[in-house]
Amino acid sequence: MIETGVADRFLEVRQRIAGAARRVQRNPEEVALVAITKGCSGAAVEAACPAGIRQIWQNRVQEQLESNASASDRSGAAPAVVREIFTASAQWPHIRICGLMGIAPLARVPEAARPYFCAVKALFDKAKQEERFARSMQWLSLGMSHDFEVAIEEGANMVRIGTAIFGPLS
Repeated sequence: MIETGVADRFLEVRQRIAGAARRVQRNPEEVALVAITKGCSGAAVEAACPAGIRQIWQNRVQEQLESNASASDRSGAAPAVVREIFTASAQWPHIRICGLMGIAPLARVPEAARPYFCAVKALFDKAKQEERFARSMQWLSLGMSHDFEVAIEEGANMVRIGTAIFGPLS
C-alpha cells in the first residue's frame, strides 16, 4: 500500500519553509530540507522519492556537532563544551567540522525555541570567524517539525522534518 499523504505534506512543508525564509528576506532555496524517517512506516518511506524528497535520513546527523543551548535533558553538548571542542579540533587534522545542529526543548509554542536557536546561531557565527572554520563551517541545522519556521527565521540553512512530512510515528 502506498502512502498518499506524503506528497501533500511535503509540499505544505516546502511552502512553509518558503514563507519563513521570505519573512526574513532570505532565499528559500538556501534552506536544505532533510526528511527524517525514524519510526516511519515502510509505505511512507517508499512514497518519499516519488513525492520529490531528495534528502532522506534515517535517524541522526552523523558528522555534525549538536549543541544543547538549553539546560534541558535533550542531547547535545552545552555551549561551553562546544567551544572547547572547537578549540581542541585544531589538533584533529583529519576531522572537519562542517556545521552545528541544535534542538530546542519541546514546547507548546514554537516561538519558545527562538532564544535557543539564537544561542546556537551565535556559536555558529563565532566559529565561522575563525580561520580554520571559515570555509568548512557551512551548515546550521536547527528546527524540527514543530519549530522549523522559527529556526529558519533565526538563520538555519538546514531543517530536519519527520512528523510534518510522514505523519505521527507509527
